Amino acid sequence: MAAFASQLLATPQYLQQELWRCALSYCDFQGDSDNDCIRLFCGDRLPPDIASEFVEVDSTHGFWECTSSSSDAVKFFQETSALRLVGRLRRGGEAEAELELAFRGTDRIANWLTNFTTSLVPCEVGSQAGMVHQGFQKAYLSLRTVLLDKIRDCLKEHGLTQRASLLLRVTGHSLGGALAMLCAYDFAHNYGWEAWCVTWGTPRLGDAAFAAAFQRLVPRMARFINKMDVVACLPANPKDPNDNNRKVSTVLSTAFSPLQKAMQAHDYRHVCTAVILDPTTSKSLHMMSLDWAMLVDGGE
Repeated sequence: MAAFASQLLATPQYLQQELWRCALSYCDFQGDSDNDCIRLFCGDRLPPDIASEFVEVDSTHGFWECTSSSSDAVKFFQETSALRLVGRLRRGGEAEAELELAFRGTDRIANWLTNFTTSLVPCEVGSQAGMVHQGFQKAYLSLRTVLLDKIRDCLKEHGLTQRASLLLRVTGHSLGGALAMLCAYDFAHNYGWEAWCVTWGTPRLGDAAFAAAFQRLVPRMARFINKMDVVACLPANPKDPNDNNRKVSTVLSTAFSPLQKAMQAHDYRHVCTAVILDPTTSKSLHMMSLDWAMLVDGGE
């Protein structure tokens, strides 16, 4: 996994594409002229010269969206589209086709209900190894059926079946990163697709058994965080061998340990170490749209 992250840092164009799709997952591109939604999204997030480059990384052409909500989001917030992902299927590349997916992160109040449902429960996707975050799994499962239906339709349009050789390029920011990981783990196991997973500022997802199973199924995984990003250190676990952001984690472990034990959320482990990025390149510690110079020069 460290080798994959190094490979990505050596090819910043790929990382730019992943980050661009993360931005698109937050944008309503329906009815917009090509890339207008990305241009609006950049707004005050990036300096004008960086924003102009960011906008032109890719095109919104061919992208579709899937939305859903957990039953709790509907029940408590009357929110029917709390969860969202964008995707596109393209022929060619390193396989018969490439499936590009980007999951939106925390964007509305209903998402916080998902984030704080932190109990570890048996994993129901992929090889079903270990325990995972209850809220994240519930959110992913609420999206899974509509996503699979959309993928089947796209494959059919391209004259392919689910047995085709597909390269899954999946990404997400924050909550979206956790959903992206579950998706990569799920599809790699159930459909044999090669999965490349890149996450940004993503919290811990499961326990040690899940992390080991994930590493076997999705060896091409890279995790990027800002140095002082609190979200990437939650749920806190001072004994996590894959935590290389000790300054923040030590503070959080002291502050949240009693609460996490009460919530049965104290055995979490990251699936790999992170590439720590320079926080001076963005205005917010948990910001997703980061300066390209950071991706070219690499992290710490």
